[in-house]
Amino acid sequence: MEKVADRGASEHVVYHLGWKYALDLELDYEGFHSTVLVYFRDRLEEKEAERMIFDGVVELLMELGLVKRKGKQRLDSTHVVGYVKAMSWLECAVETLRLGLEDLEVEVGRNKRPEFWERLWGLYVQRAISIGG
Repeated sequence: MEKVADRGASEHVVYHLGWKYALDLELDYEGFHSTVLVYFRDRLEEKEAERMIFDGVVELLMELGLVKRKGKQRLDSTHVVGYVKAMSWLECAVETLRLGLEDLEVEVGRNKRPEFWERLWGLYVQRAISIGG
């Protein structure tokens, strides 16, 4: 719902009370590494269980009377699963660029940077720092 990448979601679990409340976590919960979400989605996909959680939520909504059993609501999670999968690939690509730039920074040093360096650094390294911190 908040359109955050895996890293952002794992940080939200640690720092945002609303996320802790929604996930029924203790206030002092220290969180998890963002790759846990990627591995979780991969396991769901391997077992062809992508709809398991979604269907459970829909069933609960029906039991509570919030969704009619034979209503005409669109309750399909396929597009959501695809979006999340693509988002994690994008996050991996951005993270790879960030790590590569940080390694190049050490190797090249400040004096031998190409002209476009500041733009790349701002897009992939400083942006990651501001999002993460």
